[in-house]
Amino acid sequence: MKMSTTGDSPYLAKENVPVPVVATIASVTFESITFRNVAEDKWVLHFASPKMKPMILNKGNRKTLIGAYGDDTDNYPGKKIEVWVNPNVEYEGEVVGGLRLRIPSQNGAVLTWAQAVTECAALGISKDELISYLKSKGSAGYKPDRDTATVKSLMATRAEQEQGFDALPEPPAGRDESEIPF
Repeated sequence: MKMSTTGDSPYLAKENVPVPVVATIASVTFESITFRNVAEDKWVLHFASPKMKPMILNKGNRKTLIGAYGDDTDNYPGKKIEVWVNPNVEYEGEVVGGLRLRIPSQNGAVLTWAQAVTECAALGISKDELISYLKSKGSAGYKPDRDTATVKSLMATRAEQEQGFDALPEPPAGRDESEIPF
């Protein structure tokens, strides 16, 4: 779906986030929001960078922020948060997908399971090989926050192997290694 087809809502929607985005928080405010002709007071997350529409916070996303940065919204500006789409979010009994927040990994954005499988496949790593590798590292079920670094490590190892970094040539026989320029 193209972003231009998501209507004119002033608030962030799942269609506006095609890939996870690590953003800097500008503020969190308590605002009156009108939805389906009913006004309600809601917490709204505003972003400093990248510039995005503000995001109405549901209970789960508020808990994520509170768990990471405490209950005082005055402490939020400048903090990093990752916005992503969870395709399994239910609304009124139907699976519709929805926006979620998570704390960014120290190694960059975390990978959803679908992203991990896709990125590994691009390097020739099958889904079964990925699962086997995660199990060998002690993972039981994929958890993005926990397993992204492991997946990235596997991908880096595979990329190095493809580029030939795993088998450096031996120095020529009879040559002193101190003569090698690096």
